[in-house]
Amino acid sequence: MKFRLNHNLLLLGLLMLTALVSCKEEEEEPMPDPNVIAATITLENVGANAYVVASISGDGATAITGEQNVAIGLRTGMRYRFVNNGGSGHPLEFLSSSNAVLLAQNNQTGTFENDDAVNFMVEGDNITFTLTTALAAELAKYRCSFHPGMLGAITISN
Repeated sequence: MKFRLNHNLLLLGLLMLTALVSCKEEEEEPMPDPNVIAATITLENVGANAYVVASISGDGATAITGEQNVAIGLRTGMRYRFVNNGGSGHPLEFLSSSNAVLLAQNNQTGTFENDDAVNFMVEGDNITFTLTTALAAELAKYRCSFHPGMLGAITISN
């Protein structure tokens, strides 16, 4: 039994396979590793009046540095470290739009602190967490738990 190879059919099949593979590659974006810190945001305090973003290093976070109580932009799925140079005198907490505490640097326990996917950690003046989809759906603000005027917005992007 002999098979005849139809070159046109073979060429058409290879083109279709190439198109499928290239479409598949374009659709898939690599997900960030939730265990690797994507960005570090360093906060300073201006007395008891405001936080100021002193610097941002890494990817996935945005803010205007040097302005008081500025909005901080974060991306879902990324891991962040906040360095709070106000530390014990200005403990940082992250809130929902209704002011429910989600994560807190002080002795208060936020509702997402025991979520394994968030992997919340406080080490000295550093707060580290992964911005999960569930946390992103709730997160709206950051503030000093001692001085409520030290308050800024958190904006979320995907």
